[in-house]
Amino acid sequence: MPRFGAAEQLWHNGGTGGFRSWVGFIPQRRAGVVVLSNTARPLDGGAFDLLRVPAFGGELRIGR
Repeated sequence: MPRFGAAEQLWHNGGTGGFRSWVGFIPQRRAGVVVLSNTARPLDGGAFDLLRVPAFGGELRIGR
């Protein structure tokens, strides 16, 4: 399982016909995020960033 520090991250992604989805949880922090998109571009990098905001109180930066 992927980890962020000591916290285990559970996630799954998928897509079809120009749409993508991603769901992730950090059970130890009781945090979860669902991302739905109308693009075929991958969501993983940004979705993991979104998950870490509620889980660790981080700062969300859009448009790196």
